[in-house]
Amino acid sequence: MSQKSYESEGLYRFSIIAPLINETFAKGELKKKIRELAGKHYEHPLRGWEKFAFKTIEEWLYNYRRCGLSGLEKSRRKDTGLSRSISPEIGELILTMKKENPKRSAGRIIKELAMAGKTRPGEMKRSSVYRLLSNHRQELKAHGEERKQIRKFAFEFSNECWQSDVCHGPYLYIEGHRNKRKIYLYAFIDDASRIIPHMGIAFAENLENFLECLKTGIQKKGIPHRLYLDNAAYYRSPVVSTIGARLGIKVIYCTPYSPYKKGKIERFWRTCREGFLSCLDRNRRYTLAELNRLAQMWVEKDYHHNIHSSLGKSPLEAWQSKAQNINYPDIERLERDFLAEESRKVRKDGTFSLKGTCCEADTMLAGEKVTVRYNPFKRDRVFVYLKDQFMQEAKAADEIENSKAQRQPVPDLQKPVSSGINFLDLLQKEEKSDV
Repeated sequence: MSQKSYESEGLYRFSIIAPLINETFAKGELKKKIRELAGKHYEHPLRGWEKFAFKTIEEWLYNYRRCGLSGLEKSRRKDTGLSRSISPEIGELILTMKKENPKRSAGRIIKELAMAGKTRPGEMKRSSVYRLLSNHRQELKAHGEERKQIRKFAFEFSNECWQSDVCHGPYLYIEGHRNKRKIYLYAFIDDASRIIPHMGIAFAENLENFLECLKTGIQKKGIPHRLYLDNAAYYRSPVVSTIGARLGIKVIYCTPYSPYKKGKIERFWRTCREGFLSCLDRNRRYTLAELNRLAQMWVEKDYHHNIHSSLGKSPLEAWQSKAQNINYPDIERLERDFLAEESRKVRKDGTFSLKGTCCEADTMLAGEKVTVRYNPFKRDRVFVYLKDQFMQEAKAADEIENSKAQRQPVPDLQKPVSSGINFLDLLQKEEKSDV
């Protein structure tokens, strides 16, 4: 019996006495057969090789005849669940202390009991307290913090929810690098169809690579209604929530220390390790572009066409059958929506400062409070908005060039039409009428 197939002590004992069960023995033959079994060695999946006495095997046989398989199971001790080193009174006190403050550790409980004079220093061991608390786990849970009900969930249609996570890949030889570099895999999985909108590979785990992967996924499969993310610092960046608000995406964060809530993307990473990462040659020198091409080829040509056990169909077939009202974005607008945003006041000379760079806008915006969108990682292009309306693309101010440029004269303003009403004239008329 292998360790994998080992389920209980009763089944192991039954495998030993099995030759005695359905046989009819002549007088004296049964004892002879039991002695044969007692002379053999048996391999226990956990304890290794062992041998049993005649009386032991005989007792197992009669117990099986009386009670069936349950008669072969190990009998539980009468004092199971009770601590032999901790008195009932101290045990109740320990449970009360744990219920009172669930964060009390075993070491702290022992120390406090000794300080209170309930026990002597060194009298109680941590293992005894751990065992006591373990035996009353359910009772302590009932008095612990209120827990939310956990249920298995799935969305009905494609793009209702995307889950995202990062997988730490292997170290590989990369062109242009002397030593091996670790790769990081970014991916999104559609909850309803299990399709992968996009999977990208980078050399770092940061906000820039995540946003680039998200933007590519949206270009391929449309805008998701929800985005279910981990609690990494870059996921919590205000840039992510701002982009989500612009595109109408509800950004949801997973409860800390609960990876099972992102089970679909976690299961995909297992498939990715077995089907893609395991096939990469650790001694070959790749380029980053080549790795991304191979990753996309594996996703599109293999993963999307394999039957998914929980769906009964391939992710590609599931996507096609569940796709309804997919919202694809305008590419030019999408580029602007994936920019960081800050507010700035334009100076009298038409300039404003952005991350230490002096940018130049139209002088007509002087004195206005504008919204500035820019790529926080490159800052190569800066877009100026006034009251959510795009005004212009700002550029870096060249002070020396501005000193040489000829100023344009301010055009004469048209004089306003006279209303014909003057306060002093009105007063003078009133004075004359009073005379």
